[in-house]
Amino acid sequence: MSLINTPGAVPGGGQSTGAGMPSVRQLQSVLKARGFDPGAVDGKMGSRTRRAIEEWQNSVGAPATGKMTVDQWQRLQS
Repeated sequence: MSLINTPGAVPGGGQSTGAGMPSVRQLQSVLKARGFDPGAVDGKMGSRTRRAIEEWQNSVGAPATGKMTVDQWQRLQS
């Protein structure tokens, strides 16, 4: 299980959180839909997005790193 912690540019706008991961905008949208407030859905991996990831991680008993893994992304979507 690898941690995804370095955003990169994605063609068409936004940022990707890494291989096998969504754009930051997609991640923010799913977090928001699940009740975890990432702030504005703007495609930027800011402090509010990291805090929303940490809150979700706490809710599922995962270490609160603020960095989503591929496995966690799959779980968040289910």
